[in-house]
Amino acid sequence: MSLVNSTASGDATCCESPTRAPLIGDYPLNALPPPPPCTNLSEIGMPTIQEQFDDAVFAFTTGDSDTAIAGFKAILAQEPGNFDAQLALGNAYFTKGDYAAAIAEGHKAEQMKPKDQMVHTNLSRAYMKAGDKKTAEHHGLQSRIAGWRSDMSAPSPKKEGEADLEMAKPPLPPAPTVKPPDKFPDQPWKKKTPTDH
Repeated sequence: MSLVNSTASGDATCCESPTRAPLIGDYPLNALPPPPPCTNLSEIGMPTIQEQFDDAVFAFTTGDSDTAIAGFKAILAQEPGNFDAQLALGNAYFTKGDYAAAIAEGHKAEQMKPKDQMVHTNLSRAYMKAGDKKTAEHHGLQSRIAGWRSDMSAPSPKKEGEADLEMAKPPLPPAPTVKPPDKFPDQPWKKKTPTDH
């Protein structure tokens, strides 16, 4: 029995289930060798990592934290180094109100990317809710520093003929000239001087 079936053109494809005959006697099901490794999980009806991530994010955005947590954990079981899933898992725990788990998952994300701004922002929020203001402020500062670090790109080169300081464009039109009135109205709030009669 072959685990790789041939298409009409004779090309072998992976991930197709073998054709199985009905069981006779005590022929064990697990006696079949495992199918060949597949790179395209959608061929056998399994969702890809991205599809699983999208489903977990959808559950998170609709307020179903438990489903989101289960989805992110499933992704991390398949791909332990998936930073986005690790970061989102900490966020899901935070939304659920489990701040200790949010902090633990946040530190796992911090180990993956120690200078990431979102990691420190999430840790700061979780520590603040957990009542540890000093550590929350530390991660808040780390988040701010990471933001500054990410904005360290070199300025774009000047174009030919560009001045160091440019004037505002377009120039403002000249202000219209206004003639003051000949006589101003009475101003009752001003004190009048007494006159002699």
